[in-house]
Amino acid sequence: MIRIKILGWILLGMLPFMLQAQQGGSSIFNFLNVPTSTYSHALGGIMISTPNGDVATSVQNPSLLNPLMNNAASFNLQFGFSGIRSGYVGYANQFEKRKLNWGVGVQFTDYGTFTGADEWGNLRGDFQAADYALVFGVSRALNEKFSVGVNTKFIYSQLESYIASGIAWDIGGHYALTEKGANIGVTARNIGFVINDYNNGGGVLPFDLQVAFSKKLTHLPFRYHITAHHLYVWDLRFVNTNVSAGALIDDMGPSAAGVFADNLFRHFNFGGEFLLGSRENLKLRFSYNHMLRRELLIDNIRGLAGFSGGVEFKIKRFVVNYSFAIQHQAGSSKMISVSTDFGKRKKKEQS
Repeated sequence: MIRIKILGWILLGMLPFMLQAQQGGSSIFNFLNVPTSTYSHALGGIMISTPNGDVATSVQNPSLLNPLMNNAASFNLQFGFSGIRSGYVGYANQFEKRKLNWGVGVQFTDYGTFTGADEWGNLRGDFQAADYALVFGVSRALNEKFSVGVNTKFIYSQLESYIASGIAWDIGGHYALTEKGANIGVTARNIGFVINDYNNGGGVLPFDLQVAFSKKLTHLPFRYHITAHHLYVWDLRFVNTNVSAGALIDDMGPSAAGVFADNLFRHFNFGGEFLLGSRENLKLRFSYNHMLRRELLIDNIRGLAGFSGGVEFKIKRFVVNYSFAIQHQAGSSKMISVSTDFGKRKKKEQS
């Protein structure tokens, strides 16, 4: 308890020295923001508020590590464009005497094999590119409603003969309004520093500050999610003069009110899930990410970029998930996962 508080204060004290306001394209190790679970992938890329038994959800908010994950494992694989693969493999358990939940896993992105050539076009053989993060997480419930957690991530990246590394922390909190079926999650992600850059030119990590609220309705098998992200900076707009339409909220600029509304909605993801069956063995999810949609518009084409969805179902001790995210007119990324709780099997065998 005391050690967790001390670590939290140390990291918060280091915050001004380790952070710089940055957006996409100005930081390295951006693979850290790729969804590690199908749950978050189906909800616009972020899910930090709802506790469950999937170890992969704790990567985005370590305070979500909970007793439901005791002796549980999760395997997640995302299929991106041009053969790019990313995912997460993790395991979680509990130190019962200290009442600490812990998890360990590997987050990765494999960009595949490339053909190398020099400046004159002479082939120099094939090379590979990949990113990895070894993630250690720990959480503790301070009372029946509030829990805190910290992730420590050791980062390694290799692009041909160029190597970069770093270390980062995530600090998270979770508050359960149990009588109302609501949850609040807060995370400060990727607080840390670069140990060495690809060209020794320095760099910053893709920091983000996120807050989320989710609530299960009383008389309807439905839970809605509202997630706010990039709370450390207001202006998220990239002005592309070639784009004139195609957003869910179309033609919001160039008036002052339009600019304000566009910027405001870029900070939010909206999603929901239907919880079907007496034991909620079937879940259907969907979401809308306004920032993603505005950034990936194609002029005069009204596509579905920014929308995502997924399905979850249980088969005995296994939970299987499938999700998709429409990221461009050219297509979408897909993700599958399988998680299981070995603890339940052990209890069953002992009974």
